[in-house]
Amino acid sequence: MRFKLHGITCRECASDMEKVLGEREGIDLANVDYDNDTVEVSFDSEALEKKDVYMAVRRMGFKVDILKD
Repeated sequence: MRFKLHGITCRECASDMEKVLGEREGIDLANVDYDNDTVEVSFDSEALEKKDVYMAVRRMGFKVDILKD
């Protein structure tokens, strides 16, 4: 899933987001592109639903929009 992030202000925040999301059970990888304000999340669809991934990103404290691939 890809998301547009609103309000990310520093590269350290992006790095922290990758780490925290990557530690969540069911999420395989989170890649934040600070320059484009996006995050791409790979996840195990048998462990999580798309809404769970959305909420995990949202709980990081940013307004997000789901992007279509």
